[in-house]
Amino acid sequence: MSTAFKVLAAFCLIVLIVIDTCRGYNVQDANAEDEYYASALANLLKQHHQIIDGQDHLANGSMEKRGCIRRGGGCEGRANDCCEGNSCRCNLFGSNCRCLRMGLFQKLI
Repeated sequence: MSTAFKVLAAFCLIVLIVIDTCRGYNVQDANAEDEYYASALANLLKQHHQIIDGQDHLANGSMEKRGCIRRGGGCEGRANDCCEGNSCRCNLFGSNCRCLRMGLFQKLI
C-alpha cells in the first residue's frame, strides 16, 4: 500500500471517530426518560394488582388517577397531577411551574 493511501485511511478513521463522539447524546435526558417509563410501568402494575384484588377504588370512593405529569412537565393549574415522588414547584412569582423531585422534608411528611 502506498503512504498516501495509509494517510487517507487514517484521516477518514479520525473523522469518523470525531463525528461519532460529537453526536450529542444527552445522558440526562435518557435517564429522565427511563425514570418516566419505570414510573409508568410501576403504576400499571399497581393498578393491575388492585383490580385483581377487587380494590380498584380508593378509600374515599374515587378512582385512582391514571395519567400524571412527568418530571420537568408544566403543572400550572394542575398542581396535584404530578407523578408519584414529584411535586409542583413554581418560581418566586408563582409562574413557570414544573413537576420536580420532592425535597427531603416533603418526602418525610
